[in-house]
Amino acid sequence: MSLSRFVELIAKSRSKDDDRDPPRIDEHCLAVRDAAEAIWDCIEHDLAALLATDAFRLRERIRPLFLAAAILHDVAKANSAFQAIVQKASQRRQPVRHEILAAVLLMDERFWGKWFAQSLPDERDRWAVAWAVGGHHLQLRERRFGDTEDPIYRTGNIPRVVDLYAEDAQITRLLRQAWECLAPDADNRENVPRLKHETFDPLDDSETGLERTVRRFVRQSQSRWREYECDGTFKLHLALLKVLLVAADVAGSASLCESEEITSRIRDWLALSLQRSDARQIFQSSLKGSQPHDFQLAVAASQSLVTVVTAGCGNGKTTAGYMWGEEWSDGRKLFFAYPTTGTASAGFEDYLFAQSNLERDLIHSRADADLRSMWNSAGTDESPMERAQRLESLRAWGQQVVACTVDTILGLVQNQRRPLFAFPAIVRGAFVFDEVHSYDRRLFAELLRFLETFPGVPVLIMSASIPPNRLEALKRAAKGRINETPIEGDKTIENVERYRIQWRDGPDQCWSDVEEVVHGQQKVLWVCNTVNDAIDVFRQAEQLKARITGLRTILYHSRFRYGGNPPGCTGRVELQKRVIEEFGYADDEKTQRRCPGPAIVVTTQVCEMSLNISADVLVTALCPLPSLVQRLGRLSRFARSHDPKPAYVYPFAGRPYDKEDFPEQLRAARDMIDELAGSALSQSTLAVYVQRMQSNEDWSRTVHSAWLDGGWESQPLPARDGDNSITVLREEDIAYLSADAKTRDVIPWTIPMLFKRGFNWDRHVRGYPVARRGSILYDEIAGASWDVP
Repeated sequence: MSLSRFVELIAKSRSKDDDRDPPRIDEHCLAVRDAAEAIWDCIEHDLAALLATDAFRLRERIRPLFLAAAILHDVAKANSAFQAIVQKASQRRQPVRHEILAAVLLMDERFWGKWFAQSLPDERDRWAVAWAVGGHHLQLRERRFGDTEDPIYRTGNIPRVVDLYAEDAQITRLLRQAWECLAPDADNRENVPRLKHETFDPLDDSETGLERTVRRFVRQSQSRWREYECDGTFKLHLALLKVLLVAADVAGSASLCESEEITSRIRDWLALSLQRSDARQIFQSSLKGSQPHDFQLAVAASQSLVTVVTAGCGNGKTTAGYMWGEEWSDGRKLFFAYPTTGTASAGFEDYLFAQSNLERDLIHSRADADLRSMWNSAGTDESPMERAQRLESLRAWGQQVVACTVDTILGLVQNQRRPLFAFPAIVRGAFVFDEVHSYDRRLFAELLRFLETFPGVPVLIMSASIPPNRLEALKRAAKGRINETPIEGDKTIENVERYRIQWRDGPDQCWSDVEEVVHGQQKVLWVCNTVNDAIDVFRQAEQLKARITGLRTILYHSRFRYGGNPPGCTGRVELQKRVIEEFGYADDEKTQRRCPGPAIVVTTQVCEMSLNISADVLVTALCPLPSLVQRLGRLSRFARSHDPKPAYVYPFAGRPYDKEDFPEQLRAARDMIDELAGSALSQSTLAVYVQRMQSNEDWSRTVHSAWLDGGWESQPLPARDGDNSITVLREEDIAYLSADAKTRDVIPWTIPMLFKRGFNWDRHVRGYPVARRGSILYDEIAGASWDVP
């Protein structure tokens, strides 16, 4: 294959939605360089403040490497395998991904290694640039258990010959530009390598063959990283170089290849259009003219860079969070981070959606579906999912206030794409982390690493309660920047007697109590620990309709289509809105139900956090003590005087509460019930028992960070402890999608399922595996289930 086959070397394939010519390689790389310069100029002082370091020193150390990496990141797209793909000459893959090949060429003396050593004498800097270039698509890593092929060198469906067009004028131009960044005072005319056209046989097993050349780069990378990994400063600078290059590539790509609207938004942001985050209108709207509580005023007045708040349900923590944001986000973006997509969407709808004159956005993996529902109710090698995440993350750059899942922030620690793409916005952020008691071990450890890495970051941590060992870990991570004693909730509110817990020997023993209260026109929330249990309870609730006039029943769990109101698709989004509506009030005093009459809402753990609902009666399976406190928070939520409502708890054992600290937390919940059964309880009482709870969690060592500790490798790791779930599409539902459906169109039809042994798939749609026809049964009322063989 010769250069004459391609009229011009291009960086990207032609878009179906864009009639412009695709950018050449040099055009794209220089656009990314321009984006890199603008990003650096915008965030330099914010980044220095975040790291508590000197901006000049950071500029001298990082900026030249950043600009050079931006120029060189796609230089190896000048090869026949890549060009055949983007110019639609072949569907075969590259044996070596273009960005990894670029890193190899930069470090190998047969190619650009000598020139690179002249332009950048410090070997550590050269490896840092090469690793950033090679990892900017997060694919530079060794083979792992379970990989079907080696990600470094691929052998399936590859061309027999790969031509490297090293002599092309585009490549010479880029190398000259990189030299000017790295050695601006030197004469570059004689220092750009003049290489000839190279042809590789991917099956050549000689020392000079492509595979051995790549393997040699990997061995050298491993060796150098063993030398450098004890240098904390180098590790941090390498991590910054990697994430900055990813962000610049996002901006540079969008400015050339995306719609004019997005291009304009990026350029506006790059021109320092960031405005002060105005949270005042948010909390004033939520207060509805009333005066804030002393607790909320105390949160807003905190002088600690890291502020910890422990307050139960009904204290108005979210309003307090926005009041804190008004004080701390001057010149910053305000990120309000929730534990789940559902709670992020609920928080956005409750507090931000109506603020039409405020630049605000909702960002999580399924945000488009939720935003669509709100508007309806109000009126290359890169995967499709990665492209969607790029565009979604760009939205954060121009927003003043962002409601998001916590993964959008803390996922940075594990190289998750969404926070990497949004890094320039994160650098300028003030952060509210809500419902921290719900964080699993891994997620909480990543919060600690986030605080350790960024000593200048303003953070508000809010939780119903924080066990003593976790509170001590926060204090160690924040190193004197944290308030010594957490700000506690309003004592008047927290001392109100809201609950009266009763033990029942099983779910069957709860039905007589439930039937009695729904006869009295009350609303019951029944929480199960598994979806199958919830479906069984719901079917029994349905049978009561024959005896109780006007009884409404709702089943709400995670195993529905996601939904969001596209034609023909309803799911979790709509069910959550029904639940909120069922428990809602028509007046600010919370005395008149919006939907009068009896109801039984059967749900799972999805109800535990940030759903602003208040039941008359709670029935729940035994669960870990922190979860039980959360479930009780959905009962008599708005009470301001002593009027304890009944909560019935019955035994439970097994998954998902059969490992780690869960058995101990189950025992703590049972011990509390045994001691307090029949007594009127307040949130203050519950907090005492949570504080007593023992934990075996060890926070003496920091969590491994793919971003900070990954070294030469770049790969995303999970931000949370695994739950053995997989998000899929049913083959039956694909018929509802058009042939050119985008990721936002596909998301409403996705279903999270517990992984089933033997499950496999033959195809993906927009990055989601497709379950074969008949393998997943779906019922509009009960949700999805695996077909039983």
